[in-house]
Amino acid sequence: MQKYVDDQRPNWEKFGCTILSDGWTGPTRLSIINIMVYCAGTTMHLKSIDVSNKIKSGDYIYGILKDAMNEVGKHNVIQIVTDNRSNYKKAGQKLMKRYNLYLKFVILISNLSY
Repeated sequence: MQKYVDDQRPNWEKFGCTILSDGWTGPTRLSIINIMVYCAGTTMHLKSIDVSNKIKSGDYIYGILKDAMNEVGKHNVIQIVTDNRSNYKKAGQKLMKRYNLYLKFVILISNLSY
């Protein structure tokens, strides 16, 4: 998997990319934040972070997104797409102040029932 990610890095530099963040909590209370990268028509999973025992404050989410930007390369990130919860908005506002970014907050609707 790492080789595939490494093979895509030149595209990130050439075209720029979008970081996508999606949180998920399952029926066992396992809570995960997935980080994906979209570039040139391809979306790839970058990493998953177990946040089950963490307080998901704006500052904590900011750290996760900032780390993802560093991993992708700050100069390669054009925008970040997250959900519209207040902690993500707070993290996004901090990122926009620090970097020249466009942030898109989306409303995610799930029809999953447990």
